[in-house]
Amino acid sequence: MTWLDTLLDEPIVCITDMLRRFAKERGEDPALICGREVVTYAALDGRVDRFAAALQRDCIQPRDAIALCAVASVTSSGRQAEAKTGGFFNLAL
Repeated sequence: MTWLDTLLDEPIVCITDMLRRFAKERGEDPALICGREVVTYAALDGRVDRFAAALQRDCIQPRDAIALCAVASVTSSGRQAEAKTGGFFNLAL
């Protein structure tokens, strides 16, 4: 059984809610791996929280459109942060 199997019987939730749950239940387990860099669920949740707080300090409101220009990597947590602020994203790589 994999972690995905355990989610199939549960209702659909927002990715930020799932990340928060995994951070509490499996905080030190790897959430992202890119080459030699590993980010745990707890660290990823913390990054997302900090990014979301920065967006809110910049007056991002629910349903605001947000555009990100970023290289896809383990340091990119913009999508989840936008979800926490209630915004929606348009990602350009």
